[in-house]
Amino acid sequence: MKVDIVIPTLNSESVIEDCLRAIKKYIPYNTIIIIDGGSKDKTMDICKKYDCKIFICKESLGESRMLGISKVVTDWFFFIDSDIVVNELFYNELIKFVGENIGALQGYAISDDMYYEFKEKIIPRELTKNERGYTNCTLIRTNLVSDINLIGINAYEDILIKNHIIDKGYKWLLLPLTVKHFGDFKGTFDIRLKARWNGAGLRKTKINGFAYLIRWFFGITFKLPIKEKISFKKYLVNLKYFYNTFIGFIFYKKYDKIER
Repeated sequence: MKVDIVIPTLNSESVIEDCLRAIKKYIPYNTIIIIDGGSKDKTMDICKKYDCKIFICKESLGESRMLGISKVVTDWFFFIDSDIVVNELFYNELIKFVGENIGALQGYAISDDMYYEFKEKIIPRELTKNERGYTNCTLIRTNLVSDINLIGINAYEDILIKNHIIDKGYKWLLLPLTVKHFGDFKGTFDIRLKARWNGAGLRKTKINGFAYLIRWFFGITFKLPIKEKISFKKYLVNLKYFYNTFIGFIFYKKYDKIER
């Protein structure tokens, strides 16, 4: 089964070639569709080497995803972020879960420094509307999202995509298939600002975000330490990220659009 692949990019020269090389090697794709937000580095030069179709969208990330969807011609397509590197098992194992009631199949992105040490047991499971579904390495049934409206949404657009699919009666599955996540923002987007940008995006989605934050807070404060027995250092990192997300949520107009 050949699929189109949609990749949003912005100043991604440090990671995009690894991403594209792996896609070319391991995924039987029809077309790689690049939606660029106005890169000022060598991102576009690298994408041209791989014969990608390139489109420019300097609006929100949500609108970039909408543009990408509009260019898809295959029945299924991948959203893959520019800082993701797939492996030889990912595609062939993932498509085994394609079925009539399946709307999206999401892989599990692991940071580069944790990839070879990752030991958490993941089982295939259906995500609910209360959970965030990521679109960094996700196969999606095209006709389910052709009508989605993500105008003005800069972050957390992924949860709107997930809920849109679930509302149509289809399942969004998280699968035990890992890919490397290199962190496109590293070096160009401070992690504190990224968290605040995410918080602003959550506010703009209007999906009962405050309740989402409360569940998240109690999850990292009580449930996560008990379930995973994480180190105190990791606990503080999670807490700090939550704090900055909360700041972005409250002051969303300030952090909705920030320079990378």
